[in-house]
Amino acid sequence: MSPLPQHVLLIEDDAADHQLVGRCLRKGSRSTQLHWEQSLAGGLSHLDANKFDVVLTDLSLPDSHGLTTVERIRACDHDVPIIVLTTLDDPDVAIRALQLGAQDYLPKEMIDPSLLERSIMYAIERRSMQRAVEVSTTALYEAMEQLKQTQIVVEEANRLKSEFLANMSHEIRTPITAILGFAGILQDQIDETDSIEIVEIIQRNGEHLLSLINGILDLSKIEAGQCHSECLRFSPLDIILDVGRMMKVRSAAKGLSLSLDFVTEMPETIESDPTQLRQILINLVENAIKFTSAGCVRIESSLVRNAKNAFLQLDVIDAGIGMTPEQTAQIFKPFKQADSSTSRQYGGTGLGLTICKKLAEGLGGDVTVSSELGVGSTFRATIAIGAIDHVSIVEPQPADKMPSENRVAATISPEVASLDCRLLLAEDGLDNQRLISYILQKAGADVTVVDNGQLACDQILQQIQNGTPFDVVLMDMQMPVLDGYAAARQLRQAGLDVPVIALTANAMMGDREKCLDAGCDDYLSKPINRAALLNLVSCYSGEESIVCSGQAD
Repeated sequence: MSPLPQHVLLIEDDAADHQLVGRCLRKGSRSTQLHWEQSLAGGLSHLDANKFDVVLTDLSLPDSHGLTTVERIRACDHDVPIIVLTTLDDPDVAIRALQLGAQDYLPKEMIDPSLLERSIMYAIERRSMQRAVEVSTTALYEAMEQLKQTQIVVEEANRLKSEFLANMSHEIRTPITAILGFAGILQDQIDETDSIEIVEIIQRNGEHLLSLINGILDLSKIEAGQCHSECLRFSPLDIILDVGRMMKVRSAAKGLSLSLDFVTEMPETIESDPTQLRQILINLVENAIKFTSAGCVRIESSLVRNAKNAFLQLDVIDAGIGMTPEQTAQIFKPFKQADSSTSRQYGGTGLGLTICKKLAEGLGGDVTVSSELGVGSTFRATIAIGAIDHVSIVEPQPADKMPSENRVAATISPEVASLDCRLLLAEDGLDNQRLISYILQKAGADVTVVDNGQLACDQILQQIQNGTPFDVVLMDMQMPVLDGYAAARQLRQAGLDVPVIALTANAMMGDREKCLDAGCDDYLSKPINRAALLNLVSCYSGEESIVCSGQAD
């Protein structure tokens, strides 16, 4: 089947040149239909009414002269290939014609059948390729714009998720603060055995509910992409020892011993995220304590290097119930435990290990497990720690391997606490106002209460002017009028150095850092632990016998 004839529009006022073009096309191998117009106006009219494969045009026409001819043809039809036929062999004009949209530029004295046929063929092909590029470019721009819009939608969705999670954390943890806090107070005040048991049940189940909520919120934040790792230089020994101090109390309450061993020398500092490293280790040790009924839980820390990288390796070893290979294959999946009987006997959602693994992967490492049923399990967390070529390597002293019982127990007891200080409590929840004020006033503190951040700033400035400044400020982070973050920043910008302890129901990963960045000196998450509250107040008000931890859980 022979190809369809090419439709060629010739805009040329010279009849001799028309005949030249006609002869050349007739001698070509391709069937051609030539349409001749002697003026640009006639050519444009013909071009507007018909579809042509190519336009051949002179630059010197009765109604148009020079490169304006090319511009007007291109304005009439942005798609048709244009070949300029001219008596001028001017390279500058040729280049400009091509820049304006012509596909070729032929001096008339050089035209022959072969050249003209080849020029038309190449012009059509080049224009076809240009159209393809234009279509692809347009599609690419549209795709980029769609991607940009999608990204905006995703970012907004993630922002709303993050806001929702923060609000859920606040709305759920705030009433639990009152429930657990007043249950603890009742436990101290009642004597009847039955009543004590009832209060203990309330407190135990409230704490269990809190643990479930924490796990769900943390995992939700990770899945929503709202858990971003920081890269800070810090001491791994400080993190490991802090966790050891905290978890030794919990293990002792269950009748277990907790040991801490440094298998190798340790870098003095590493580069990673200290908050997430702390959470990984806490979750692993809590898991070990939960599933161990007798004996010891051991934390082994070591520095591991390969040809390219260095890693901090933390092994948490327990003498608990252990697992089968089939069970270990499921253990890092969300809401999975070894089996249903494990969940019934030990409780929990199975989220802690999932969170550990995701956090470790985000820090360039992993969490793995080896276990033997009835013998125990070893959970190994590895964390990339950055370059340590110029970091001092230290050998932890024997005294560092685990804090003494006295050091662990060096916390203030709610029953014997005695505070002689003036406090400002900024808290908008009436129940929590009453609870926290009761705890502090019973310990001897003078407490002033306000219900928003602006009133807190006003009170602090007023008391300074009166010469009776507050010793410590307890600041809720979510309040009307002016929230705790803005209030803390306002105080620091004013040059005031009064200690500010954040009280917040936002207790997900990264929230502590957000409070400290705003200017708070320390952080307490709701539900408020009475001993931790009294410890921090004692510390920052200058009371003796207590050492500030820099963190309270």
